[in-house]
This record gives sequence, C-alpha cells and structure tokens, in this order.
Amino acid sequence: METLPLTFYLYLPALKREASRIEIIANSNLSAEAISEVYGIPKPKVIYPPVDVEKFELAYKCKERDDMFITVGRIERGKMLENAVNLSARTGISGIIVGSLIEKDYLERLLKLARETGAKVKILYDLPQNELVKLMGKAKVYFHPTIGEHFGIPVVEAMAAGLTPLVPVKSGAYEIVPKELGYSTIDEASTKLKDLMKVDMKEKVHEISKGFSSSVFKEKMWEHLSKYL
Repeated sequence: METLPLTFYLYLPALKREASRIEIIANSNLSAEAISEVYGIPKPKVIYPPVDVEKFELAYKCKERDDMFITVGRIERGKMLENAVNLSARTGISGIIVGSLIEKDYLERLLKLARETGAKVKILYDLPQNELVKLMGKAKVYFHPTIGEHFGIPVVEAMAAGLTPLVPVKSGAYEIVPKELGYSTIDEASTKLKDLMKVDMKEKVHEISKGFSSSVFKEKMWEHLSKYL
C-alpha cells in the first residue's frame, strides 16, 4: 500500500470510528482490501462502477484495424503515461495517447521522451468523446499504464469497442480481464503487446464489457440496498 500523508494519520483514529459505523461499497477488490487494511474493518462489498459501454460499442463492428495501441488517461503525472511512450519505443509499435490536458509541463516531458527514445506515439488532448470512439475502432490493443489504479473505466470502454486490454497486474482492472492480459513490467508488456497484435480477442473482451453497463450497475446496487428497506 502506498504511503499516506502525515495529516491523514492524525485523523485516522476518528476515521476508523466512523468507518466501523457505516457500510462502505468499494469500486474494486483492490480498493476493498486497502480500505479494510487502513480502517481495520471487514473487507467491504465490491460493486464495480457503471460504464457507458453502449456508446463505445459503436466501434466494435470496425473490422479493419491497424497494428496500433491506444492509451487513455488524464495528462498528469499520476497516470504514468510515460509507460505508454516507453512501450512504443521498445516494441516499435505505434500508439496514441488520449486524455484531458491537466499538466502542460508533463505533456512537454512526454513529447521530449518520445523524441529521445524514437517512440511512435501521438498525444491527443481534449478530444471529443465521439472522436475517441472512432480512434478505438482503428486500434487492436488498449494499454493501461497506471500501476496501482483502483479500477480504470477506460479499460472497460476499450473492451466494449473491441480492443484487447493490456493492464497492470497491480490494478483493479486486472480483476476483470482474462489473466493472460496482465503485466508486471514494461518488458513483459512489450512481449505481450507484440503477441496480442496477432491474436483476435475482440469478441471475448466485448462480452466481458457488457457486465459493466449502467443497467447492470443499477441492478447490483438495488439488490444490495434493498436489504435495508
């Protein structure tokens, strides 16, 4: 578990008392285990967040796809987008990074890294969602760079669009993808990315994405909350 700020520990006794009085619903098992450890309570119920899979399914029927990966994430340091740049540099496979521009200096750092490593990556920021959907219809793989992230909605969006996800083993996203689609290092991700360019898992991952629709989320929430009514 990552180190928490000192001020958090000052409030922790009070937070633990409150946590013992309420019911917490977590967005992944990774989150649930962290909450249980920090607050000293039983592992919370897990209900994965809703995803607008229907909108991204518009890209699913696209058949002609390039040997290319897409990464989606806010352009800020915490998203670890340099992993996507390094992945392209090591494999020679083209990639597109799409996200809201939060830290301009971080964007400059990514562009510099791409130039220095010879990575074949484009970085597109503040792209309308319909344009993102179109891009997803052109790629084969979705690469998620953020190690330790508690879920990762773009992973499900990409699966709905028919992209094969490649995600960190240490992440909430790893809980929902076929286990062979996890990586622990960029070297491992590089090897798997090359292999995934030759494999068609489009139908399999698309089917998984259906379990994260808004209607499924509402059903699960209602089933859980109705016990208290």
